[in-house]
Amino acid sequence: MKLKNLLLVLFCSICLAEGISAQTIFTEASISFTFKSKDVSGTIGDFRSNSVIDLKQFENSTLEGSVGVTTLQTGNGLRDGHLMWKNYFHRKVHPRILFKSTSIIKFGENSYEITGNLTIKGITKSITFEGKLTASELEISGELNSTDFDIRIEKKTEKNVVTLVMKFKL
Repeated sequence: MKLKNLLLVLFCSICLAEGISAQTIFTEASISFTFKSKDVSGTIGDFRSNSVIDLKQFENSTLEGSVGVTTLQTGNGLRDGHLMWKNYFHRKVHPRILFKSTSIIKFGENSYEITGNLTIKGITKSITFEGKLTASELEISGELNSTDFDIRIEKKTEKNVVTLVMKFKL
C-alpha cells in the first residue's frame, strides 16, 4: 500500500474513532413519494450527496443532496413525460431538486427533527422532516404541498399534498 493511501485510511479511521464529522457516502438511496389525493406513487433517483455525518452526535451533521427530475417514475410513461413540462417540474431549466439541512434536533431515541431548505423548480422553502437513525440506515419522512413549489396537480391546494419517504444506507 502506498504511503498516501495508508495515510488516508489512517486519517479516516481516526475521524470515525474520535467521532469527528467526516463526509459520508451513502451506499444506497431510495426515495419514494405518494400524491395522497390521486393515489399515485412513484420514485425519484440520481441521488447525489455532500452530507457530513457525525455518527456520535447526529444533530451536528449536515444533510445535503439532490435528485434528478428526469428520473421521476410513477409507472405511467405518458404522465412522467408530462410532469417534465414547464407547468410542472420544468426539467430543462430546473433539472435537479435540492435539499440542505439547517438544523437537526434530537427528540427521542434515534429520532430527529430535520429542518432544511428544499428547492424545487427554482423555489426554495423551509421544510421539516422526521428522521430515524439506526447503525445502518437513515430514514427521513414527511409531507409537502406541491403548490408551494408552483406545481399544481389538483385545482384545490389541499389536494396537492405529497408524502415522501427517503431511505439512505450508511
